[in-house]
Amino acid sequence: MIRKLTRESIEVDLANINRMIDSANELGDFVGAYQFSKRKEDLENELANLNASHVTNAGVALFFSGEPVLGSKGISTDFAGRALQHFQEIVTKSFATQTVGKLGERGKVPFDKEANLLVTGIAHGSFGFVLQESTEQLEIFDTPLKEAVDFAVAAIVKSSSEDDDVFVELTEELNHRLLLALSHFFRELDNHNATVRLVDDHRDHKVDDTAIDRARLRIAGTTIEEEEEEPIEGTLIGFMPTQKRFEMILQDEIISGSTTEEAATQFNNLVAESATPIGYKCLVQMEVRTIKPFNRERRNVYRLLSIEKVLDSSVSTDNR
Repeated sequence: MIRKLTRESIEVDLANINRMIDSANELGDFVGAYQFSKRKEDLENELANLNASHVTNAGVALFFSGEPVLGSKGISTDFAGRALQHFQEIVTKSFATQTVGKLGERGKVPFDKEANLLVTGIAHGSFGFVLQESTEQLEIFDTPLKEAVDFAVAAIVKSSSEDDDVFVELTEELNHRLLLALSHFFRELDNHNATVRLVDDHRDHKVDDTAIDRARLRIAGTTIEEEEEEPIEGTLIGFMPTQKRFEMILQDEIISGSTTEEAATQFNNLVAESATPIGYKCLVQMEVRTIKPFNRERRNVYRLLSIEKVLDSSVSTDNR
């Protein structure tokens, strides 16, 4: 379910019902007005329940416009197939990055089947596709695939933002293969003179021609170099497992960055054992990326992959 699209549909039905009620009252059709009023109550309850709900499964709608699209009648299969494939590529690499932390420079992307979305409907207006997670099982928290889809949509929006700082901030969360996936998506749009509107639970964003040109220029001018790191020692001084962020003293320098799900789980397990690693020297596996965004200075970005061992204490994470 794409909640925003469902809400818009209910609001359209409510507007139509209100017109029917007004018309029935003008004609003296009080029975009809009563029946329409009951339908209005049902729609209002449906809308209230929808607004109170929290969607935890992945879902997004992509509306395409431009040369490959013939109004709301149809879309070029050649373009549609590749555009959806490139969007899925961004989702798959986002999912894998969040799960394993680091992707190889080449080769099969891990968890590609788990990250696969289904086309569950056609969205009209221009011409679009509703993509959703295959499982309909209700979850308490957002599924990993929903987090990956949310990131993919945000990455497209931020890459094309008018604000350069928004894109620079995004680069801290990208790796080389994600950057390449974004490049493929925007190139497909540009080459076919197409635009896209993305709708999920949080956004309703149109990426027009100017935004696509801006994104392609930025991505082409950005380099991300990834280093293979041996385990390193540092003093862990801050960790936010929910936000997946950390702070560490490394060689008299305070560094900060993101963490993997694995590292967050390790931290939570240590805290549950009353053995918090905060304030201790730790042996950690760290990914260091050197990023040179378009028109900006080169800088290092850190991602904590795993906590290998807590030093200065008898605790280790060998049972993770």
